[in-house]
Amino acid sequence: AGLAATLLVVGLRHEVDDGLRRLLAKRAAAHGPGREACLEVAHELASLAFLSADYDGAELLMAQVYDHREAAFGPRHPLTLTAITGLAQVFAATDSRANAEVLLRNALQCREAALGPTHDDTLRSLDSLAFLLGALGRHEEAEVVYRQVLHRRQAALGPGHPMALLALHNLAALLNSLGKAAAADALHRGAVEHCEAAVGPEHPLTLWAVGLRAALLEAAGLADAAEGALRRVLAGREAELGTAHADTLFAAEDLAGFLRRQGRPQDAVALSMRVLEGRQRTLGLEHLETLSSLFQHARLLQSLGRHYEASALLPRVAKGREAALGATHQDALAAWHALAAVHQAMGQYDRAEPLLRRVRQGLEALRGVDHADALRVGRNLGEVLVGLGQREAAEPIFR
Repeated sequence: AGLAATLLVVGLRHEVDDGLRRLLAKRAAAHGPGREACLEVAHELASLAFLSADYDGAELLMAQVYDHREAAFGPRHPLTLTAITGLAQVFAATDSRANAEVLLRNALQCREAALGPTHDDTLRSLDSLAFLLGALGRHEEAEVVYRQVLHRRQAALGPGHPMALLALHNLAALLNSLGKAAAADALHRGAVEHCEAAVGPEHPLTLWAVGLRAALLEAAGLADAAEGALRRVLAGREAELGTAHADTLFAAEDLAGFLRRQGRPQDAVALSMRVLEGRQRTLGLEHLETLSSLFQHARLLQSLGRHYEASALLPRVAKGREAALGATHQDALAAWHALAAVHQAMGQYDRAEPLLRRVRQGLEALRGVDHADALRVGRNLGEVLVGLGQREAAEPIFR
């Protein structure tokens, strides 16, 4: 999954897919389709499909990998359990979350027995189970599992280890969503104080803990405290790493996103442009992180009523994402939808209509005709048709 994720991020989705399929065919001819040399390539292909939101393709490939590994190695082998976890991730992303829970509990039980309760693979399975339970609305069960992850991480690694801090953040985020804001903030505040005492207030680990707490403060409605924390992270990274470092740019991006969400887009524009220019210099124009920065900057301009400027940027985002991810990937469709919204806001209904049809068709194929996103785009299309004077064509959409 690491190779697939890396190549996807740098915008080589089609190249790696073609390369992996050629390698799979070559190894299948040489060794047979069920040999591990083939299965490891098929696993990478499944991971690439999953990251590209091709869940049907990912499920087919991962199920094949799981079946072959179980037959070859048995149900408790680490490679079999890795395939189980991958298949569970696919199920969790679709409407098969009950199946995902069965698989995750099976993998967790096997890993605890084989590796022990504090092994990283065991804790990753436990963390995945907690996330799934939360997504299923079973929050009390999720809290119990998140606390197990936190206690085991702290016992194995120490309270100031990044993985322990991440486990603490996951538990705090769940508590906050359940209305237990005071308990959640107490966890985060304690983590920050521990890091400050152990490594100093400006250490990267401390700043990371501060950044995690900022997200919680924002979710709790404590905007001033959240902004102060985000500005502290940005200032600390600028002083330690310089203004062009990737971690500094992430901190600037986090602050810009916060300001946008707080209804202060005018305060976010300069930060957003700084992030965009920094990533263009260091990563290149077509890198997916650069395109993400370009997308966010265009949306900022749109929120400020600078539609013409936004309309000049969004086609580059959409075409770049299509080239890297495929025409029906949700991120490519989101860029085309944003461009359609800009045209609609400018009264350019003739330009918005074909884009909205394209997005709706893609979302219906990706998520189904009754999915909320597809229906929302359909309503946008209906509004555009009314603007074009085509009321009869719009009526079926609004029924």
